[in-house]
Amino acid sequence: MALNSTLFTFDAELKAYAEVLDAKIEAVLKLIVLDVYNRLIDANPVDTGHSQANWRIALDEPDDAIRNGASGKQPPNLTEFPAGRDIFVTNPVDYVQWLNEGTSKQAPAGFIQIALAQVEAKVDSYVQQARASGFKG
Repeated sequence: MALNSTLFTFDAELKAYAEVLDAKIEAVLKLIVLDVYNRLIDANPVDTGHSQANWRIALDEPDDAIRNGASGKQPPNLTEFPAGRDIFVTNPVDYVQWLNEGTSKQAPAGFIQIALAQVEAKVDSYVQQARASGFKG
């Protein structure tokens, strides 16, 4: 009976550890995705604000619906960034590719790649933030 009790305790501890790990992975994903989203919006050249207003975050598949209206940051309506699901940061406006190629004097060519590189440089710090919040893995 003691062996069953030990296995049960180990199983419960392992499940608790997995829940903490999942929460930390979600926290890191959220930091990364929101940083990418915010940097793309900030770097996006603005004339009418149409392309800037159409950056999106979506789960499982890209959000390709074009939003008409106000420009600027509109926080995504996502509360979870679950591990194991695809997360997309997209902009369905057809001329974003040309803006990224440098057709606007308001942003350098490759502003999307620059934003991604800036976030990539911060990934280690996001992992450290997650560890500092209690994860000792």
